[in-house]
Amino acid sequence: MNIEKELELELTNDHHYQLLLGEIKDLHKRQAILETRIASYDKLRLSIENQIAFKIRNKKLQEKKYA
Repeated sequence: MNIEKELELELTNDHHYQLLLGEIKDLHKRQAILETRIASYDKLRLSIENQIAFKIRNKKLQEKKYA
């Protein structure tokens, strides 16, 4: 058996190594969830900024119209 296969077999049987792999997978899942939330919040922020800008433009146009 070559060294890589022996090492792979040893790591597969190593409980601590398997726990670390599980933690890494969990962290990747959490990262993906957080990235999705950040993207969602960015979309929401942009939408709110656009609504505010629209209201400001309308108010300025109305002030100009009645001035």
